[in-house]
This record gives sequence, structure tokens and C-alpha cells, in this order.
Amino acid sequence: VGWGSERMASMPPVFSLPDVHGDASQALAALRLVNLTDGRGRWHAPARTVLVQTGDLIDRGDDTQTVFALMQQLERDAAAAGSRVVRLLGNHELMNLLGDLRYVSSADTASYGGTHARQAAFAQDGSVGQWLMKANICAIVGKTVFVHAGLHPKYAALGCDGINSRAAAELKLAVPTSAKGRGDPTAAHMLNSEDGPLWYRGLVYKPEAEACAELSHSLSLLKAEAMVVGHTIQPTGRVTFRCNRRLVMTDVGMSHAIRPTARAAILRATMQLNGSVAALTPMQAAAHAHSHNPGPSRIHTRSQPHTFSRTHIHPGGRRQSQGIVHSDVRARARSHSRSHSFTHTHAPFHPDTRMLPAP
Repeated sequence: VGWGSERMASMPPVFSLPDVHGDASQALAALRLVNLTDGRGRWHAPARTVLVQTGDLIDRGDDTQTVFALMQQLERDAAAAGSRVVRLLGNHELMNLLGDLRYVSSADTASYGGTHARQAAFAQDGSVGQWLMKANICAIVGKTVFVHAGLHPKYAALGCDGINSRAAAELKLAVPTSAKGRGDPTAAHMLNSEDGPLWYRGLVYKPEAEACAELSHSLSLLKAEAMVVGHTIQPTGRVTFRCNRRLVMTDVGMSHAIRPTARAAILRATMQLNGSVAALTPMQAAAHAHSHNPGPSRIHTRSQPHTFSRTHIHPGGRRQSQGIVHSDVRARARSHSRSHSFTHTHAPFHPDTRMLPAP
């Protein structure tokens, strides 16, 4: 399903869109930063352009259906234009497929007509479930690997094709069907594992020497030079690099459901004809003119904490001048309860937690 570990003979422009979390206007603002779409969200990039979306389209924000419609339109338009959209599954898509709805907003649920209707749509034979289950877990473009959270060497040893095949088999058993009503979450062993590709934060949080040695091992197994991940929100709200720029942490927490003053961001990867990385350039929207006054907030608390952090660093320490904010971007003053150190005055921010099956 999708790209797997296919490598191309020559390298087109490659872009990576990080965690959207239910904010359609921020997703569109990020795409417009690099002119991938027009103001209506229609694809208008040059032929052979590649867009990789690294998962977590949903949860926290209200715009699930709009975000899905945008991505589906981009897939169709890009294919018609001789380009490609590569979708990866994030831990929040997995959670929804398995029935863990702790981070679904009430407006999201209402947009489907209620909890039961939404769950039917996310069943593996439902309209949403079928589409989500076509996403990959791991993709390699040139010599850069893309994955939602990070790849531990024990999974990197499977290769992207092996990871994607195993994920498809696990989802088939774990995700409910409309007839069956219930799947077996314990079957999603790799996908729901703390060191699995949808949850692993070791490359981000381990001490530098340990993390970089592990990253080198994983990249060597995959015959890749760099890894691009989302999942862990960077505390400064900017894309961050680690391990001599071989690890790129792109989740800037750009959904206004996470932070009212969040700024849309996207990564551009420039590659040589042999696939080697020539440059990894984060692009980020200008700060909102009224970012000093985010307005009132709605705090959504959940039964279990989530984990997030954010950051954004421009290559060579230079600030990028590009700043496009789509006119529809609404400063939705909403913050979900989590706990990574955000310097704003709302409730603490907590990271995503796995819901483990009962013994």
C-alpha cells in the first residue's frame, strides 16, 4: 500500500507535512508556504513533486472531516499532475481505528452524527477506516526515511517494506469491522508498542551520544542518510535537528487546538540525483499579528495524559523570510491538557499515552 521503500532514479522536490491534529486551515497554510496548493487547497505544484504527510491528521482539533477531504483531494490531484502524496499512519489514527477516542473533540464526534456513526466510519470496512488502512508506516524517498515517531533498530532491521507488511497484518486483526463490531487490539503489537514506529521517542529524548548511535544503526539498516519524524512536539514551536542534522523533528504543534498562537510549518528536502540529502529546509509561517493576545481558552481534560513538545530551527541558524498565513486561519483559542513545557498560560500539556488492552 503506497510507496514502501521505492527509490526514484532522479529526485523531485520533496516536502514533509507534520502533525495537523484536526486543524484544516493550518494544514492549508503549511501547504501554501511552499506553493503546493492554491487558496482552495487544490494541488498546483510541478510534476514529480512529492509530499509526505507523517501522520496525526486527527484528534484534538475539530476539523477531522475537512482535513481528510483535503488530503484525499490532494492525493487525486497530485496523481493527475504526475506527482505523489505519501500518507503515513500516526499514533492518533491508530488510536481511532482501535476505538481509543480520548482525544476526539465533541465537535468532531458531532460532525459524524454521533459516536456510533463515527465508529462505523472508522471500522476497517467503513469509509474512513478503508482509507486510513491504505497508509504506510514507513517510507523512503531517495535516502531519507520518513516515519511518524522514530525507528528503533529492531524495527529498522525489517526494512520499510517489512514494517509496512507487518503493520497491514496487525491492522487487519486489530481494527473492528462493522459486522464484527470489535477487533483485537492485542494484535497490534508493533504498532502499539512503546518502541514501535508510531510511539518511539528514544531518538528524541535519549542523551545525544546514545540517540545518535541508535539513529546511525537504524539508518545503516535502511541504507538511508536522514530520518524525518513528527509525533514529539518541539518546545519552541520550531522544527529541530539532532545528530548532525540526520534526525529532523518536525512536529511544531501547529494545530490551534494545541496552542492558539501556533505557526504552520512544512519541511523541504532537496536531494541529489543519487538520493543523497543536499539540504533540509524548514519553512514556517510568520507569527500571527495578534499572537500576544490568544483570547480565552477551552481546556479539554482526558482520563490519561498525552505527551507533546515542540521546536523549530532553520538551517544554519538563519531565519527563513517566507511567511504565508492563509486568510481562513482562525485563532481558535483552545488548549488540550498535556504536559510538555509550553510557555503559555493555559493548562499544562501532556503527551500521548497508549491505552493498553486489559489483561
